[in-house]
Amino acid sequence: MRIFHQLLCGFLAVVVLFAVAGAVSIQKISSIEAANNAVANDIRIHDLAATYERGGREIQLGAFLYSEGNETMARQLVSVGRSDMSDSRKALEAMLADSASGAVSEIVRLDNLAQSAVDAVVRQVKDHGDVKRLDRDLQFLEARVEALNLLLGSFSDSTQEAASVSLSRAQATARRAVEVTFGALVGSLVLAVAAAIVIARRIAGPLKQFTDIADKISSGDPSQTLTLTGSGEIRDLATAFGRMINCFKVMQSMLNDDIQAGSP
Repeated sequence: MRIFHQLLCGFLAVVVLFAVAGAVSIQKISSIEAANNAVANDIRIHDLAATYERGGREIQLGAFLYSEGNETMARQLVSVGRSDMSDSRKALEAMLADSASGAVSEIVRLDNLAQSAVDAVVRQVKDHGDVKRLDRDLQFLEARVEALNLLLGSFSDSTQEAASVSLSRAQATARRAVEVTFGALVGSLVLAVAAAIVIARRIAGPLKQFTDIADKISSGDPSQTLTLTGSGEIRDLATAFGRMINCFKVMQSMLNDDIQAGSP
């Protein structure tokens, strides 16, 4: 194999090693992105559930203020609470339509019951209805809001736990990606150093032999012989160097013959 081919194969081996590591890293990055999206989704559900709970408490407090005659503050609280609940319900319906449709349906049912209870309290106050009936409506509203918040609380807890699991998975995947990248870097360095050592030895060994023979010939010792070693360019060089030594020996012999023929 030619030296160029050896160098090219070593380079290609390093490239292949990095390509494999890159493919694995890309797969890990995709997993990390998926885990991050899952974490973001879980956090979003947690926030929506918390906003939904706050809206339920606001309409409950607003209904109580209605019963106490504080209509201005009550109307404001009910309006804000209903807005929070409506926005959160729509967002949760969109996000959980496939994974938790049964729970979403139960949330909507409790939401509608709570809204109806608020309307009943407002009607009782405006119509100056029976106090006992008003108390029953307030108690019914409290029970529906508590049931709704209990369900939302379970959602909040489960999504928080899921977010923690997804975050741990993302961290573990990131660590594996770093390990793979570091392993590829170390492996490529080891491979490059090993290839450099092998190629250097294949080149340096014959070149040292050539240098030693050339030094001895230049010192007046033409009896040196060269053992052909190596392959490719090194062997070609050794063959040419051997021919040069043979030519030198022939010329040396002819010169000696001429000297002996010319002597008296």
